[in-house]
Amino acid sequence: MRTNTLDHHIQYKKLGAALLFLMIMAILILILRLDWLNMPLSANHVGADIRLFGLSMPIIVLIGYLLAIVLGLMHFQLGLPFLLLPPLLGLCWPVIIANETSGLLPTFFEEARARSLVEQVFRLQVQNNFNMQPTYTAVYDVRSVLERTVAILSNLSFGWYAFVIMGLLMPLVFRLITQKKQRTTLYYLTVGLVVMMIFSFYYARDPYRLSGISADASRSVQLIEHCGQKLKENPELSQSDYFVTQCARAYSNYAGWAGPVSHIPVIYDFMGNNNFLYLSQHQFAEMEQRLTPLLYLPVHNDLDKMFLLFAMRHYRMLQNIRALDAIKKQDYNLAANMLTNTAWFREDVSSWILFGYARSKQGQLHDTISSFEEAVQELNNHTVIANLYCTLGDTMVSNTYFEQARYYYQQCIDFDSEGNYWAVSGLGGT
Repeated sequence: MRTNTLDHHIQYKKLGAALLFLMIMAILILILRLDWLNMPLSANHVGADIRLFGLSMPIIVLIGYLLAIVLGLMHFQLGLPFLLLPPLLGLCWPVIIANETSGLLPTFFEEARARSLVEQVFRLQVQNNFNMQPTYTAVYDVRSVLERTVAILSNLSFGWYAFVIMGLLMPLVFRLITQKKQRTTLYYLTVGLVVMMIFSFYYARDPYRLSGISADASRSVQLIEHCGQKLKENPELSQSDYFVTQCARAYSNYAGWAGPVSHIPVIYDFMGNNNFLYLSQHQFAEMEQRLTPLLYLPVHNDLDKMFLLFAMRHYRMLQNIRALDAIKKQDYNLAANMLTNTAWFREDVSSWILFGYARSKQGQLHDTISSFEEAVQELNNHTVIANLYCTLGDTMVSNTYFEQARYYYQQCIDFDSEGNYWAVSGLGGT
């Protein structure tokens, strides 16, 4: 009887440990505000050039995680699902997206390739702007190395690695919680490390130290000086949605200004929780209603200009989604006119791609080629470039220009590092 009671007690402790792991992962999700749809396999690999002992960061993480699985299973066999959950969560959406963009689903919507191209460009923009971190100098002291590591891990394109690294601690924490002996120094050290990691990710969410400004009557003045100083030191911060939002949020919260700038934090939250491409009609209308006043914001200083540029960037994205909707309805002329009627058409890569795709459906090859070639000059992601060239190849085939089609399909293969089925089949078909 006592043995059964002890067994039940141990089982309850294991169940409690499992729930603790799930709680830790849930906390990380809330803190990092990850959006799996914005992390494809072809993500812009920020920090991928960092190496240790000649090995890249993803390889180091993978080796460490495999070692953790082996060591963890030596202590408990039922922990395998918890060890596999983090990488599975990080990989399930990218695999679906990769299949969609590789041409393996030919019965998908007619605009699937155009949508996939725009989605890829959109994700690159989100990864580059949504959580842009300050640049750290390559000084090899403890603080700079830790801050750089935290900055990389909190970036959207590296967000799912955070779950993998947390998974490294799972076997040890599970073992220490369920063991019969009293708590040891190692137990407290491990729990402390988990807490430190959680707070370090939270710390990375405010890299410009805006929350450190005292909340008194002079806060608004200090904030204006702080944001203005940072903007002068690095003008590229005006392209960082994260920085713009932090300044706008503090303006509306502490400066008592309930003008158009107060809409920026709401727009940013939409970006973090929703992919613009999948907004409902109600959400789309609300976003447009909030963005429109910002387009007429009077510009008196660099901060006003920064807020205006924010509005223009995201209004362009909404216009692109409208054009994409017109492409779905096969109204290609409306889509092209909708894009070219904006004064900032040539400032947005995804606009070029949509315009080129609409013109390709109309058989206007000159506009198609020029738009796609301009987009290629602005892009650094080889997967997106490969898909652009494959789309050009398809356009040439549909217009019976097989020699040009072979050239573009070959370009697609040259840029396609992922072995895209679309490129090979297209070249073979010509």
